[in-house]
Amino acid sequence: MRTSRKRVLAVCVLILAMATVVAAWSAEAQTPPFSSTPVAGNLAALTGPPVFLAPGMDRVPGELRPGDQQVHALGDAGYIWPKPNMGYCVLMRSGAGGCLAKFDKPAVLYLTGVQATSGVYASARVEGVVPDSIVQLVLIMDDGTHVPAPISSNGFSVSVPNGAGLAGYIVTLASGRSFEFPDPVRVPDFVR
Repeated sequence: MRTSRKRVLAVCVLILAMATVVAAWSAEAQTPPFSSTPVAGNLAALTGPPVFLAPGMDRVPGELRPGDQQVHALGDAGYIWPKPNMGYCVLMRSGAGGCLAKFDKPAVLYLTGVQATSGVYASARVEGVVPDSIVQLVLIMDDGTHVPAPISSNGFSVSVPNGAGLAGYIVTLASGRSFEFPDPVRVPDFVR
């Protein structure tokens, strides 16, 4: 009788331990890997030295120009500056850009290129900005190609296969956690 009680107790302890592991695993799986993050306080590039006479500022519409605000480099990818009542404005070296107050997804990105005479989207690049919590980014193109996008001062800019759109990316957080984030961006179809 005593042996069967020990077995029942051992089985109960084992079941309880398994349930605890499953509950912890389920809780981690339900935790979103990325949540909306304000730009302010989460972009080390904004604490770097200001850049004077940033190239391309003449392409920025007047109301979005930095004025007296300090412009900071996003590595070699572009520039960022605060804009009162609008958050922060970004100008990538390609000329793409915009303004944002928060990151609603892990990366704000721009797919740029030119229309070749054949109609194919050529000289393709993906550029963008990420918060401090993102330490590594690998782009997943819609043709299946994986393209590492090195991050420097919160910015990235990398050549990608011509004609391929973006399916999403693999993100690695400062905590070491990695996840795939779908973020499809299609290239224009100039042939039609």
